[in-house]
Amino acid sequence: MRIPSLPHLAASLTLAAVLPAGLPAAAQAPVPAQTLPDTIVTATRIPTPAANVPAGITVITRRDIEESGYQTLAEALATVPGLRLVQAGGLGQQASAFIRGANSRHVLVLLDGVPVNDPSEPNGAFNFGNELLGDIERIEIVRGPGSALFGSGAIGGTINMITRRAPANTPFQVFGDLAGGTQGTARGVLGVAGTTTGWDYLAVGQGFSSQGSDATPRRFTRDTRETEDFRAAAGTARFGVNVAEGTRVEGLLRWRENHLELDNVPNDDPNYDGNDRRWFGQLRGETTLLNGAWTTGLRAAYTEDRRRYSNLPDWRSPATTEDYFRGQRETYDWGNRIRLGDLGPFTQAGLAFGATYERENVEARSGSPAFRSVTDATANTTALHAGVQARLGERLDLSAGLRQDNAEDYDGYTSWRLGAVVLIPEITSRAFVSAGTAFKAPSLFQRYGRIGTTFRGNPDLDPESSFTWEAGLETDLPLFGRNDGATTNLTYSRAPSAT
Repeated sequence: MRIPSLPHLAASLTLAAVLPAGLPAAAQAPVPAQTLPDTIVTATRIPTPAANVPAGITVITRRDIEESGYQTLAEALATVPGLRLVQAGGLGQQASAFIRGANSRHVLVLLDGVPVNDPSEPNGAFNFGNELLGDIERIEIVRGPGSALFGSGAIGGTINMITRRAPANTPFQVFGDLAGGTQGTARGVLGVAGTTTGWDYLAVGQGFSSQGSDATPRRFTRDTRETEDFRAAAGTARFGVNVAEGTRVEGLLRWRENHLELDNVPNDDPNYDGNDRRWFGQLRGETTLLNGAWTTGLRAAYTEDRRRYSNLPDWRSPATTEDYFRGQRETYDWGNRIRLGDLGPFTQAGLAFGATYERENVEARSGSPAFRSVTDATANTTALHAGVQARLGERLDLSAGLRQDNAEDYDGYTSWRLGAVVLIPEITSRAFVSAGTAFKAPSLFQRYGRIGTTFRGNPDLDPESSFTWEAGLETDLPLFGRNDGATTNLTYSRAPSAT
């Protein structure tokens, strides 16, 4: 049994009320949100049954989040197989993920399929210690190369946070939870959602605060037993309209802001603190053609990360810190899915293809006045991608993906992935094998950053690249009255070695 990383948590209360028109809440059971519990969208861009995906996959559902009491994304990922989570301190502190031995900057993080790694982070790595989970419906972790689908960064693996949606056939639903404990800990989530004829909506607010713990060990003489406070708040709003049969437009706006205290270990620091804020918004439209066989859609998304770290002089230290990081990403994507049906010996064939344009901008200032690190730069990337999958016979599922990324300031990269899954129902197992390439583009700091007069970035840097293959066998075991009461997985993979 996994113990949540808040051992002081004492009590919690969960609320879920549904109010269809004209009926009291007490007469109705909570209605679950619309989900795809048995399909994966991160691995192929086409909703695919998990058993047919040729990769090591872990899905953390909304039920897992609530039953395990996960507070942050870092806590939810701590027990994922093949993933090592390292956190520099307590709540809100820097947390890095390492998948199959790859560097933390080789993990690509998505929000509803849109990359959200902060461009202003010098190495392009993601901080997993910030994200709250009150508005997250599921988390999909796909181990192995993912650049053939999502481009730069997906060398070790891809993590996709999928936000909650309004429940079907429910005009009004209230949901939330409230928890509190020692060390001044309090957490709350409150949301409303509903679906009516032609449109649906969802709004979620969440907050989390704790006095935290003392990062300086008691044995250090300069420890003052000062604790590092952590306060976080987030809000999410979604609105969707079914314009016509088979045509839908929806918008999503998400805000998250954290305040945290820091220490200069081994010395306590009474006025060293940080602020981390993200805005994320997207507008997407989708329609079906050819009697529903072809689905095409456009998406525009914007992400802004802003981080500040401040340390004023005090009686313990005359040092001054005033660090500022601001990273922006614009994403424009045209995506298509075509159900090809039967093609000769192949059945259930599907094709996905599209084009993506990304623009990144960084403004960053950090370090002492004599050794100041500065980055002011912008980069544009355009990519074409395609993938195909089909079944051969009754048991063999095949898939392939290809992507070409073209950047204006470094050489482009062509990434690919091939995979096959064989179903073995006699022993409730599946065997899979896959291989592919991936890359990580140099960050804007690595290309254009400056540190005083001693360091200049190299705009001629080439991307890091890797080749990976894996083979595995997954078996469901009958336990606890279920055919899949337990699942064993044996996977051998060639660790991605970026060059």
